Amino acid sequence: MILSVLVPAAMAVLPGPACGRMGRWILRRRCPELDVPARWCHLAVAVVWACAVSSVSFGGFPPWWLPTQLITGWLIVLLTGCDLWHRRLPDVFTLGGCALVLGALLVAPVLGAPARLPLWGLVGAAVFGGAYATVRLIGPSSLGPGDVKFAVLLGLAIGGVTPLLVPVVMLGAAVGTLVTAGILRRRTVPHGPAMALSAWLVVGVPGWPS
Repeated sequence: MILSVLVPAAMAVLPGPACGRMGRWILRRRCPELDVPARWCHLAVAVVWACAVSSVSFGGFPPWWLPTQLITGWLIVLLTGCDLWHRRLPDVFTLGGCALVLGALLVAPVLGAPARLPLWGLVGAAVFGGAYATVRLIGPSSLGPGDVKFAVLLGLAIGGVTPLLVPVVMLGAAVGTLVTAGILRRRTVPHGPAMALSAWLVVGVPGWPS
């Protein structure tokens, strides 16, 4: 049992650095002023992908969910790095990432997922993105435009699990940001990392509804 999990996880680690490098190359091409530390990016992608494959081996979620998780994990790592180091969430990975995640959701039914999966994703994107857009409209200084676009991306993935968990993720992101600000004793901190972590706890280890 242990080998059946460790071997696939180890195999998933191998392409992680290469995909992390590809993400940094895309970032430099589209946003030359931005960069993410290579060691952190490559290691983080490898860890996220190993977690995804391990979850499949454990039976934590269906194999047809894996493409969506791998794509979402890759984007989360790159966007978290950009937000931590530059306080930016570039369109190349938020808007472009939405297309990638939606594409994975559309392919999932071909692999055996419920046919309603893409619709779930769109509902999740509308709820998460709409809520954040409303907050930004009311208080423009509370959220950046990148946070709203990131919310749409994450909403797509979370909605693929169930749109009902979107409010839970939003609450987790808010609490995570407040706790981080309190620990660091800063009035403002990047919100993207808390969004990413809260979403990954759902997308990475989903409890699928019957």
